[in-house]
Amino acid sequence: MSIRDGISTMQLLNQLISDLRTLLRQELALARAEIREEVAQLVIALALFAVAAGTLAIAGLWVLIAVTRGLASIFGWPLAAVYAGVGGALGIIGLVLLAVVWHQVRTIRMLPRTRETLTEHVHWATHRLDQGA
Repeated sequence: MSIRDGISTMQLLNQLISDLRTLLRQELALARAEIREEVAQLVIALALFAVAAGTLAIAGLWVLIAVTRGLASIFGWPLAAVYAGVGGALGIIGLVLLAVVWHQVRTIRMLPRTRETLTEHVHWATHRLDQGA
């Protein structure tokens, strides 16, 4: 064992391991807190979204029935053809919206603060290991 400034290598390693344990506990606590916060916000948002989507779907259905019947009546077209045209147009709109949502979902970053502090602590630990060697 070499002695550097009155501290043995074993003491340095024990301190390093203790610091790493403390860091790991802190990182896990931060991750848990962030996950709880984000999940709670997500559940509330999803519940509100489900109610809003259901209400809008029912309202939209009634409006579409009225529009479709109105178009068939005004232009004298067969009702089935107007329903098919409106359905096709809505299908195209739905696909475009689905593509937009898919793009947004792919850009969501989970646990940004945890990632940042974990990266900082890894750099700190490697720096400390380099100094102890």
